[in-house]
Amino acid sequence: MELTQDRLARLALVVAAGMVLLVGLRGLVTPRTFLAPVGIHLVGAPAMSEIRASLGGKNLGMAIFFLCAAAAPRLRVAGLVAVVAYMGGLTLGRLVSAVVDGVPNVFVASFFLAEACTATLALAALAVPATKTAP
Repeated sequence: MELTQDRLARLALVVAAGMVLLVGLRGLVTPRTFLAPVGIHLVGAPAMSEIRASLGGKNLGMAIFFLCAAAAPRLRVAGLVAVVAYMGGLTLGRLVSAVVDGVPNVFVASFFLAEACTATLALAALAVPATKTAP
């Protein structure tokens, strides 16, 4: 099976959707246990609301968009650009934190690796020329 631009694009979008779907579900359903390994302890309704919205709802919304972009060719480039911006932004933030704050634990480092790889995969999909079909 040949890895075409279309297949690579769909793969990048589905991988990104899976990642943000998992984070979104954990952020929405179990925010306290999700954030405890990184030393964040949520206290009170305002903190819970903020995390359920920013980690939960936002990531679930992005997962839906990435899946829609994987399914609809007309959304594919926009979806890939969104993956690069979203995952690339997370990667940049983690790099800055590693320099300014020090190297994180393995749990956070695994997020960095996954985000950087996903951003790179989406960039590769944008860089590969589309396969031309014969007339």
